[in-house]
Amino acid sequence: MKTLLVALHFTIILIILRGDNVCEESDLPFYDRYHIARHCQRSNKSVMALANFESVRKCENFARDKNALAFNYAPQERGTQNLYERANKNATKYRGNKYPSGKDIIEQSEEYYNCQVLACPELKNFSSMINDTRFDYYSLYANPPPPDNATCLPGMGMFIYYDKPENYSRAFNACQEINGSLAGVVSESQTNALSKLLKLKYNTTHQDMAFVDLREKEHNETTNQYTYHTSEGFPLECFAFRAWSPGFPRKFKHAACVTITKENSWKVVPCTKKKPFICEIFPTGPDRRISSTRKCSIKRPNNPSDKQNSERF
Repeated sequence: MKTLLVALHFTIILIILRGDNVCEESDLPFYDRYHIARHCQRSNKSVMALANFESVRKCENFARDKNALAFNYAPQERGTQNLYERANKNATKYRGNKYPSGKDIIEQSEEYYNCQVLACPELKNFSSMINDTRFDYYSLYANPPPPDNATCLPGMGMFIYYDKPENYSRAFNACQEINGSLAGVVSESQTNALSKLLKLKYNTTHQDMAFVDLREKEHNETTNQYTYHTSEGFPLECFAFRAWSPGFPRKFKHAACVTITKENSWKVVPCTKKKPFICEIFPTGPDRRISSTRKCSIKRPNNPSDKQNSERF
């Protein structure tokens, strides 16, 4: 028996492949976890939703409901004043002892909400981080964070488009080397999002196809049926969605591999043919060097290799 976790626009489905090649869906819930990635800092990336919660777990659930890839959370015991601002004599102190009520965006400044849900995570350079002793930053991609050449597709995940053409085998290995896989296309949302990414890259690469995670495994000469599988070995028959271009799939002398086009469709080419490819980065685990319970400091680093936190005020 094989199992496969398939993320379909943040709805994670557990696919079970029995020995008789019958696919079933399990109703057992499975979620990727958010982990703390920066302590005493918040990301300044675009906020998609705001709320106030008494625990980080409730903020995490709220972020998951919003299909967010990251969030900022401020434990209420840290107060409402950023010590970095106070040290710079530029504090803007909030009047009142309690956080305002409300479960979504209203007119007050977003920093007064202790749960800030972010569509996209920080990349490896953490270029959007702001020193703020009230907050910690959590991400599905905590350790390591996505490389700086990754592209965020909100609600879907983190992807890297490689414009240097490779054959399917080399493309598959390249994705594994960055803790990922060739990007999945077994849902309409995945196919449309990756096609949109390909369109954005087309203006500079002029490449209209890219390898994704489907390849031909079997071809029945009698019935002329093609069997395509994911890299985990699951047949395309496990999934209802199809996006074949007219005239596809078609048979080649050697094994065929699937490419996505900028027209929201799939085509096949020989696996030995070189094409650009798209990798999906897997969510990563915690950085155990970082603790949310450690007291914030404005004089020493709060995070590993965090130079900007060591500024003296």
